[in-house]
Amino acid sequence: ICTLGAQTKNAEIYEHGNQTSVLASEYMDSPQTNRTTVELQTLDMLIAPEQLTGPTIIKLDVQGYELEVLRGGEQLLSTDHVQFLLAEVSMRRIYDSAPLAHEVIRFAADHGFRIFDICSYCPRPHDLELAQCDVLFAKNTSSLFEYEGWN
Repeated sequence: ICTLGAQTKNAEIYEHGNQTSVLASEYMDSPQTNRTTVELQTLDMLIAPEQLTGPTIIKLDVQGYELEVLRGGEQLLSTDHVQFLLAEVSMRRIYDSAPLAHEVIRFAADHGFRIFDICSYCPRPHDLELAQCDVLFAKNTSSLFEYEGWN
C-alpha cells in the first residue's frame, strides 16, 4: 500500500466505514473514525519515467486529493508515455480543501491534457444534482484529437 501526495511527509488518514481520506470531512470527529499516520510519497518518487515503455494511463480515485497527487507527479506527467489521466472529480466540496472539477480540469490543461470523455457520473441522491464524475483526459498531442470534424 502506498499513499501519495505533492511531497514526502507524514499525514493523518481518516477512516470511517469504507471511506478513507487524508482530507477532513464531516466524519472526522466521529467516534467511529479511525486515524492513522502514514508517510506520503510522490508519483515522481514511485515511478521513474524510464520505467514506462508504452502509452500509460494514470487512474486516480483519491477522495479529494487529486491535485496533491498530480502535483507530486509533474515530472511523470510531462513524459510522452503518460497519454491519459482518469480522475474522479467533484462538483461540490465533499472533503475540506478538496478541489472542484474546474480546478482539476485547469491543472490537467496546464500540463498538456484535455477532456476526451466523461466516463461515468454520480448524482447527489437529495436532488439528483451532478455531484461527481469520472473524466478521461488525453494528451493534447494524442491522435484522438487529430480529426476536428463533426461527422
